[in-house]
Amino acid sequence: MTQTPPNATPFIIIDRPNASQRRLLNLDLLIRRLGPIGFRVHDLSALSIPDQIGLFRQARIVVGGHGAGLTNMLFTPRAALVELFPAHRQISDTSCYFEVSHALDLPHLAIATPCQSPAQDLALTDTLVDVIEAAVRELLHAN
Repeated sequence: MTQTPPNATPFIIIDRPNASQRRLLNLDLLIRRLGPIGFRVHDLSALSIPDQIGLFRQARIVVGGHGAGLTNMLFTPRAALVELFPAHRQISDTSCYFEVSHALDLPHLAIATPCQSPAQDLALTDTLVDVIEAAVRELLHAN
């Protein structure tokens, strides 16, 4: 049975703190800007599969780095995805999540993000957080 985690909100930031690649560096910059809007950070590896499904079923906007956790978009009836992907990769590398979003008729924004290491850790900067926040606010006004 699916259940929604107790600290869930419709606004999700996916964190991968224990992953070997594509972690969000300087996540505190994003939290400071999106936290007041109601965004909460979730480490999907710390949630059971039913909790992940419950989290995504109630989602309206999901912000996260390119990775397997975004596959949970399959469980959302209405969320927009703001995908942060390694800037050095081809935009076509993000096509798997674009295709999922498109098939479900969900908005999908891909934002190229500089990498800090060979592990493709995504380096958030003030300028990049400005772009993410503007995208999120536009999505909020569109819904």
